[in-house]
Amino acid sequence: MKVREKWTENLRCPHCGKIGEAQLSRADTFAFLMGDKETSLDHLSDGFSFVREDEFIRFSCADCQVRAVMTYR
Repeated sequence: MKVREKWTENLRCPHCGKIGEAQLSRADTFAFLMGDKETSLDHLSDGFSFVREDEFIRFSCADCQVRAVMTYR
């Protein structure tokens, strides 16, 4: 069984102010070093969408189509 690092990114739309979160995970350090570099999106708040770009995930407000910014809460 693979061990995964898990974290949460807080999202905010700079246009309408909508807030949400994305829960992500990635293979543990050993698997990452062996080539498993894909980040998985485990949960995304309603009202946000995403696009996978290479090894990264870009989040946008589903209503405004504006790129979401990551914030600290």
